[in-house]
Amino acid sequence: MKISEHCFAITGLGFTPPWEVNAGFICGSRRTLVVDTGPSYLAGRTVYGYASNVRPGHELLAVNTEMHVDHLLGNAFFQEMSVPIWGHEKCERSSDALELNVEEFNGTIPEPARRQRNEAAIFFSGSRIVNPQHRISAEMQLDLGGLDAIILPAPGHSPANMLVHVAADSVVYSGDTVVADYLPNLSSGGPAEWREWLAALAVVRRLEPKLLVPGHGRILEGSQIETEVARIEEILREAIG
Repeated sequence: MKISEHCFAITGLGFTPPWEVNAGFICGSRRTLVVDTGPSYLAGRTVYGYASNVRPGHELLAVNTEMHVDHLLGNAFFQEMSVPIWGHEKCERSSDALELNVEEFNGTIPEPARRQRNEAAIFFSGSRIVNPQHRISAEMQLDLGGLDAIILPAPGHSPANMLVHVAADSVVYSGDTVVADYLPNLSSGGPAEWREWLAALAVVRRLEPKLLVPGHGRILEGSQIETEVARIEEILREAIG
């Protein structure tokens, strides 16, 4: 869906229940930047299809907002299409990360016969770990043609989290630094990481977006952004305590 003059969101891509995942893309006059490639090879094809057809002929780039596989398993398809992929220098996964997710997904299937047939493997058909080729360690700017996308490291949820800011449209793609309604996933860190996460939320506030595409859940507008940021802050402070 189009959410501003240059920005689009792709919401509700399937993943391990109860999670769904968001992606998106940003169109300048020459280039389109895809933000997260989806939670599977097949989802990556869908994300690519939307991004390439909204602005036919544009050069495509992609960025992963974090290291968890629900945001980067579509990289395999993007690599096949020769799309350069950017990611944090710590965005590095091994093949066992995919294997563990297939196993976890399979365990959520209620019917024993389907679990025994490992039908989760169908969901992940074609998926494989492809890490970003281009690494980011500090804030950087991408010129999309008359439009800048700023990528900012925002560690906390994982060491590799990043924000993508489109100041011209007052839009932020937050990855899992902000999730809407869901309980944020704290399993990748402890108090030190959660304090970093609080600092990342402060960056979101400083950017003052009017629209925010979270890693999971509904798109946030206006005062909804502050409500969700404050909710996550409260959860993190409780966890730290």
